[in-house]
Amino acid sequence: KYHGAARRPAKWRIGIQAGRWRISTCGRIGDLDPERVPRIRDWSRWVPRKTSRSTRPQTDLDNLKRKVDAGADAVFTQLFYASENFYRFRDDFEDAEIEVPLVPGIMPITEFARIKRITQMCGTDVPMKLAQQLEAAQDDKTEQFKIGVEFAIKQCQELVYEGVPGIHFYVLNHMDACNR
Repeated sequence: KYHGAARRPAKWRIGIQAGRWRISTCGRIGDLDPERVPRIRDWSRWVPRKTSRSTRPQTDLDNLKRKVDAGADAVFTQLFYASENFYRFRDDFEDAEIEVPLVPGIMPITEFARIKRITQMCGTDVPMKLAQQLEAAQDDKTEQFKIGVEFAIKQCQELVYEGVPGIHFYVLNHMDACNR
């Protein structure tokens, strides 16, 4: 069993617990002896930009490969709104011969002020056109919700068309954003 510190800002590394083992930096997970540590499942993640601890994106990719080689079954991305960043990373992921599913993480925008705070913490960007539409609707939460959900629907359709193995939704207690 594992527990990721999913509520921490993405600039902090996810902590993993496996039995009695506690790893504060995910890059160290690849150093563990798989004979002594229980199998860790579905725990790895990708951030749309390089992490604050890394000076090179290649370092992040190398660490991700080490984590997958240590036994991860899949990689789930942090939220993103610019799909071209995901596609670029997917190309690098495949070039590195990482052979587990890469599952995109989508957070439908339900309230622009909240998303601005979240994207600042995790280092992703809201595309200019989408930001302008949401800014224009800043006084109408219903319209913000509608714009955000429509964008998420189109983004998910595009991702499915591009062959992703699944989609992980971050809903922040707004399941109604995924009902459509």
